[in-house]
Amino acid sequence: MSVSSFESVARLSPGEQRRLLENGDGPERLWSAWAIALQLGSDAVPLLAEIERSHVPEGLKRQLLVVLAGLGQRNLLVAIAEADPSPSVRATATALYLRTAASPANFDAVDFAVKQLRAIPPEVRLAVLAEHEAGRAAIPLPEQLALLRDPDPAVRRASLTCLAVNPPSNDGQTIRALIELFTIERDPEPRRQCLALLPRASVRELRRAVAERRPADVGEAVRIAGVQLGPLTWFDVEGLTGTSRLSDLLAIFIAGVRPPPLGGLPWLCRVFRLVKDDDSRLSQDLRWRSLAMIQESLDENTVSLLTAADRTMLFTAFNKAMLDLQTHIDEYGPDSEEGYNDDITRVVQLLSQP
Repeated sequence: MSVSSFESVARLSPGEQRRLLENGDGPERLWSAWAIALQLGSDAVPLLAEIERSHVPEGLKRQLLVVLAGLGQRNLLVAIAEADPSPSVRATATALYLRTAASPANFDAVDFAVKQLRAIPPEVRLAVLAEHEAGRAAIPLPEQLALLRDPDPAVRRASLTCLAVNPPSNDGQTIRALIELFTIERDPEPRRQCLALLPRASVRELRRAVAERRPADVGEAVRIAGVQLGPLTWFDVEGLTGTSRLSDLLAIFIAGVRPPPLGGLPWLCRVFRLVKDDDSRLSQDLRWRSLAMIQESLDENTVSLLTAADRTMLFTAFNKAMLDLQTHIDEYGPDSEEGYNDDITRVVQLLSQP
């Protein structure tokens, strides 16, 4: 039997429509599904009696789908979910089929969910993800991770939300997928969710990935990681410390990194040298942060790690700071910088020793 339109299918007997539903091609299955659905739903949806059956509005179609689900007509839901031209109708049919499954882990339900995740309309993929998030569908982890690379940003974020509801184990595949999504997304909330799911030990891999794919964003990535995960380590940012980009250097400080004296003190001196003669706000911030950390790091043992040039540079800087401090004390009184005067004097004395 071959039919060419919905109208011709609607004129067939119920038995012929059912046979077409089972054995017809794509359009024939869809036409027969709607023909059967309209007959079954005519009592439950009175408005159907007042409209032409071949031009049912989307809103009424979605109402009818609810009736079909209540009647247990899941084969009709499948046919409509797979082929209806309306993305919203397909999405509704998809959700209702999954909700009426005996179990989310049922083989047919999982197989159907996976197929619908490959549908072109993003509304259909979002419907499957919403059911998964609510516990009414079971999407295999590889399929969830694949959706983190979906071309539609809403689908990527919905998949990320599903992972957050049921966090997976920290296997390499999951970590790589989350890091890739972090490099794709520009909005802070998806990036925050990625970091919440990543293990602390993956920060170094994250920084490398961002440096490769979005070099201009690596400083921002370090800053976000430090704010969300807590202070980063020198090991976490070691590959970034050679940069001369001031915003990236500031990000290292903001991330709470505490450089070890052996490798960190020469780095702090390099940062200070880069900005010591620049009066921009960014340079002033870096100058203050680097000097403060150098001051904390210097003692009788670490001062020997300085080169002669760095030692001279720092002596000049701290000696000036001491003179400025004395002027401040003379103006505001000896209690205005309690404790700070003694420590900066200590540093100047260390640097002045041969």
